[in-house]
Amino acid sequence: MKRQPRSSPRTTKALRTVSIIGTGSYVPDKILTNADLSRMVDTSDDWITTRTGIKERRIADKDENTSDMATKAALKAIEQAKISPKEIDLIHVATATPDMLFPATACFVQKKIGATNAACHVALTRKSSIASLIFVIAVLPHQLPQAIQFLRRELPGFKQAHDQALG
Repeated sequence: MKRQPRSSPRTTKALRTVSIIGTGSYVPDKILTNADLSRMVDTSDDWITTRTGIKERRIADKDENTSDMATKAALKAIEQAKISPKEIDLIHVATATPDMLFPATACFVQKKIGATNAACHVALTRKSSIASLIFVIAVLPHQLPQAIQFLRRELPGFKQAHDQALG
């Protein structure tokens, strides 16, 4: 006997498609290489590279916060997508290094880019960018937002960023 598919309210509702229409990135100018690190501590470029694959890191200025870097990336994505910040319905910032604990970093980005709709901050570990993007993609077809800006940014060391934010 062949089973009949169960009816579900989710299957009768038409879902919207999700597309990435713009991307943007930003990295600070200051570079810290493995050679630089080997002059500070007992290590070598070969030791670091073979274990991590990392050759260099970008270091934010002392007065540069997560929202500053996210804003620069967001503006590039907005320009590439050829949309206005006012068209963005949700700004989703995923970071473990927020500007401060409250208000959310997404609120700072929202103000800096001139967006007027909702902002959302999700505190995540460094390896959960994909999980956060999946959250955004899962929400979009079912909820009101038409345009979402997804931002992922980390500063080196949460305590450093937290101390900077508290002044």
